[in-house]
Order: sequence, then structure tokens, then C-alpha cells
Amino acid sequence: MTTYTAKEAAELLDVSVQTVYRRLKQLDPKKEHQTQKDGIKHITAKGIELIGHRSATAAADITKDKDITAQLINTLQAQLIEKDKQIAELMKIASNAEALLLQKQQIE
Repeated sequence: MTTYTAKEAAELLDVSVQTVYRRLKQLDPKKEHQTQKDGIKHITAKGIELIGHRSATAAADITKDKDITAQLINTLQAQLIEKDKQIAELMKIASNAEALLLQKQQIE
């Protein structure tokens, strides 16, 4: 059976050694995919597969979150532009109302 050290697993999966240990703790609590050799923890190929699947899922989730965030930012920017237009229009109306009020006061 082929096994890998945490460092080798991290290099294979392009994650940190800490991530390998954390995911092992989360995904393999019974330590079915871990062995000890000369006092060093080794991970089976199935363990690597479990961790790798988790990495791929996490990466997909991050990409999805980034896309959603970008869409939200675009929506909010468009709303701000529209609100700026509304504020400008209201300021124009207020200015016209003020001018009319001044004219009325001058006539009286």
C-alpha cells in the first residue's frame, strides 16, 4: 500500500501541511487512512483522495462566492449610479422651488 507523509501530501495537493492535518482530523476521525511509520504519520492514497476532493470542493465554493460577490458589487454600483441621478434631480427641483419662492416673495 502506497502512503505519503503530510509534507508529501501537501505538495501533491498544493496545500499547506497544516491544511493536510486539519482536513485529516475533519475527514478521517477514525484514522482509517492514516498510519504511523517510524513515528511519522503517513496517509494512504484514499486519504489523499479524500483531502483532494475536499480541496477541489473548497476551491469551487470560493470561486462561486467570488462570482456572487462580483455580481453583488456590480448591482450595488448600478444602484448607486441611479440614486445619484435621483438626488441630482431632487436637488434641481429644490433649486427651482427656491427660485419660485424668492420670486413670489419679491412680488409680494
